[in-house]
Amino acid sequence: GSGAPNMKELEENMGVCFNLLQGFLLLAHSSKIGAGPTLSSYINASAKQVADTSYSFFKEAVSSYEACDSLKKTPSTNYTAIGRAITQVAVSMKDVLCELKELKPASVEDPTIDNTPDETTAPNETDDEDGDLGEDLAPEEMKIAESATIVVSDTLTEIKELIRFITGLLRQSKPADNDSRLLGACLYPPQEIPALKLGVDKISDNVREIQAEIRKFEGSSYDSLFQACDCLATSLTKMKTELDLSETRTKMQNLAVSS
Repeated sequence: GSGAPNMKELEENMGVCFNLLQGFLLLAHSSKIGAGPTLSSYINASAKQVADTSYSFFKEAVSSYEACDSLKKTPSTNYTAIGRAITQVAVSMKDVLCELKELKPASVEDPTIDNTPDETTAPNETDDEDGDLGEDLAPEEMKIAESATIVVSDTLTEIKELIRFITGLLRQSKPADNDSRLLGACLYPPQEIPALKLGVDKISDNVREIQAEIRKFEGSSYDSLFQACDCLATSLTKMKTELDLSETRTKMQNLAVSS
């Protein structure tokens, strides 16, 4: 609007001030010609004070310039702000998805191959080349990781549909949460089953809330978002089943060991 800071004018004014300071310093230097030590010291002290305060001014002016530039990028409407927030979530989800796709099962050793380390081999030389020891997943853990990958992928699809949904809204709506990041952090062994179940439950709650909001609107233009929510809800249910089975197996193993 008309009250917004004029960035071009601010930049021009800073240039004028810099040129004035440069001229002043040249004048101060030329005034020392023929001056004795005492006068020179006074000129130096005064010029230094002007230079120091001018530096502080320029520093604050640059900070003000950057703040004004940031202000220009501030969302001007609810729709823009929500869209930007959801887009940031989508970027985060892409990073999580790439990370989950890098998870791999532990390699199965061939019994016909002698894997006994040579006596001359140092212990550290048998480690994984990339230093990823402890990150390979057991078969049961890999099933959970694969379920989580599907959940995050479906979450990303839902977020993309949500962005389209928000764009077409005539009023403010609630953005998707980012609890899927919790899944990626808990999948590395030893997997944190309770934390994974908590993450699944929270995402499921968010999906139900979004679907409840969608039902308030009429028209077929929101069907794709509703279907994306249904798809995500299905993958969450499958993952919850995997987690319950894993938890049951662990309890049975512990019972067998204790007996």
